[in-house]
Amino acid sequence: MCPYSTLLALTKTVVANMFRKIILIIFCFLLLSCQNKTEKLKFEKEVAYEIFPLLIKNLHSDIRLGNPPPP
Repeated sequence: MCPYSTLLALTKTVVANMFRKIILIIFCFLLLSCQNKTEKLKFEKEVAYEIFPLLIKNLHSDIRLGNPPPP
């Protein structure tokens, strides 16, 4: 058997393993980045739900609830 064929087979195995590891690392990064985006969106929603009612309350003035004119 030729030593180059053994070396070639070994190289193919090493490259295949490296390719699998690279794909796994990329998949992990994508998964973590998606989770981070959902946490940011959740935080933004919570802030909006806290601030929006206060903002409406401060900006809206109902003239029907004012004091009646003096007699």
